[in-house]
Amino acid sequence: RPLTEPGDEGMMPMMGRSYRHPITGEIQTASNPAFKDFLLVDLFAREACPTSLDKLAADKYLFRAVPLLNRTWLYHDDFRLQITLEKDEDAMVAVALGHWCVDAPINGGRWSPTIALAPLVMGVAFMNDLLALLASIALFVMVQSISGWTNSAKWYCYLRPLTFIPRTLVYLFLLVRFMTRSNTPMVVVGFLVAFVAAAADLAGDVMLLRSVPLRARWQITHRLANRVYVCSRIGAARYEHRYGSRGIVPEEVVGFSPWRREHALIADLQGILFELRPVSAQDWEILADQLAIYEEKAEVLGVDIFDDHIPTAAALVDSLSKPRSPKSPKSPKSRNRK
Repeated sequence: RPLTEPGDEGMMPMMGRSYRHPITGEIQTASNPAFKDFLLVDLFAREACPTSLDKLAADKYLFRAVPLLNRTWLYHDDFRLQITLEKDEDAMVAVALGHWCVDAPINGGRWSPTIALAPLVMGVAFMNDLLALLASIALFVMVQSISGWTNSAKWYCYLRPLTFIPRTLVYLFLLVRFMTRSNTPMVVVGFLVAFVAAAADLAGDVMLLRSVPLRARWQITHRLANRVYVCSRIGAARYEHRYGSRGIVPEEVVGFSPWRREHALIADLQGILFELRPVSAQDWEILADQLAIYEEKAEVLGVDIFDDHIPTAAALVDSLSKPRSPKSPKSPKSRNRK
């Protein structure tokens, strides 16, 4: 069905279905056949896309949709907590984009320390030290409880800072107990397992600190149509230095030039937030290879903002500023495209 037509579950059937795992920090979103690894979005109203590779590469209205999973979870968590329930749809998206978070394709130490504490407790069990074992178990239970409690849009980034001091104290306590007691080979093995686990946990803290420069939020500067927004990034100044250019959106699509590196085209497709990036020549080559070798066709979603009568953003602004006559055609619908 067209993406902009209400279905059985309303305009956004995916809304509220994105969750964050409290232990791994991974974002889990309910599966949908339309959202594949390599998803294309067409902003021009047409029945089919060009078939020539040269024409596809020159097309200004085709974009690759890169899911913003972490920000989508923040969007859905605010919705479930009814923080944005009384706001209109654009305001809900603006609140989600206004959260400070890491949009880069990294975990950034957002996984819970309990991943490292589980093998640490097992290692301490071989140290033949009841006091050390009780301290490790108490730390594990405490961090596990805090991991669940902080698994929300407001608190998830505070998990490691809140538990850093008790974790460090327990690790130092284990080191002191090991250094001040006579040790057998089994005790040494157990301590080494605990030491490696503690080191891995502290590495997560370092990863979290290194991800701080990549924290950013987005401010909507222009609204196109069909829940597509031009945004300006605040923060993450060295994102392109680490991950490369995200492409330049043509002036015909956004209505202004030049396109700066902090700009982004972000769309809300059925409740999932995507960044729309121009399809690079390398992307088209990958798609051509997938079709030739694996016979895997790319999924193209139509988000019909432009058409033959409204080919540019300037024409779109003019059409929206004019009163619609009774015989005027309806706004173009968004649909799956072959």
